Amino acid sequence: MTKYVAVFAALFNCLPAAAQPALETLKDAAPAAELNIPEPRLGGGDSQPADVAGPAGFPAQAAAAYRSLPNYITLHAIPSPRPMNWTSVSSLALSFARNELAVNYFGQTNSIGHVSFEIGCTLPDGSRSFTMTGQSPVSMKGFTEQVKAGSGYGAFFGYVEGRLQTPQELDKALTRLSGQKGEVAFLTMRVSRDSCLEAARYMAAYRAEGVYTRYGLGVRPLYAEGGGCANVGASVVEVAGPAVFPQLSEKWSRTIYLPKKLMGGPENHVGAGDIAPYLLTDWTKKPSYPSKTLFFYDPDLIYDWILAAHKAGASEGRPAARYAINKARGVLLDYSGDTAPTAWWKTEGGGE
Repeated sequence: MTKYVAVFAALFNCLPAAAQPALETLKDAAPAAELNIPEPRLGGGDSQPADVAGPAGFPAQAAAAYRSLPNYITLHAIPSPRPMNWTSVSSLALSFARNELAVNYFGQTNSIGHVSFEIGCTLPDGSRSFTMTGQSPVSMKGFTEQVKAGSGYGAFFGYVEGRLQTPQELDKALTRLSGQKGEVAFLTMRVSRDSCLEAARYMAAYRAEGVYTRYGLGVRPLYAEGGGCANVGASVVEVAGPAVFPQLSEKWSRTIYLPKKLMGGPENHVGAGDIAPYLLTDWTKKPSYPSKTLFFYDPDLIYDWILAAHKAGASEGRPAARYAINKARGVLLDYSGDTAPTAWWKTEGGGE
């Protein structure tokens, strides 16, 4: 059971900036759990309260850097203290434990990565639409309960209760994080008005239809299944439809392959003995035996992509303007001339 706790404590690499009660009850409730598992969190670091309203506060800094743009999407990428190692189950659990130590004893501010975002649009009448949020779990505990019930690797495709972060909590977190080097980076994308408004409509529907109440790694936002933090942030960019999104998707994402026989359920109880032979298996390589594909976006990869674009002053063949939010780096890329909104609430596709 200890191995299960270690694995599924590290299972989904997004952190809640702060825990708070759920906004709604899940339509289809995930199994409840009362296990004592470390939850991804903000902690450590500078203990001084963040002056959100001051000139170094995130709202003032963001206003100076990019919020005057007519139509934009900005991703806020918070990295892990050190990248999560997704090579195998064991390496994932060990890297999570290492990052927990970095928070508890070495002053790091976050145990694992996170992505939040904002959408700023100009409406036809000249008024402004603004959305700022991020997907977060209410609690991670239900995942290990699913494993105890025999779901095995099927828990990667399960979910627990989720919530959307508020602008107020993000302002506080980003003010604090941006005041410390290497804790957050920003990607701002200029998009067309149609693309911006479609992204805003998508997020309004994501909220109104309760999709956010299902938090997980293998659930897909654009299929209305639910989502994890980076998956939801990337889905906003995908809906906006920049022409380079296929290249971005490739560089921001990971794909792992899970044995189908370890997808547990009522007819296939998967226990520790079943998983043990696969603890060191490299699941980034497609195996010869039947497998189920897990595709997801990684906050660490998005963060690294932003830093590379900042260093080069360009990305995907176009200039990247550099900016700063306190001590954090940001890049601005102009996709306003080559964005076309894409469909959401998809129904086709699968994860074989």
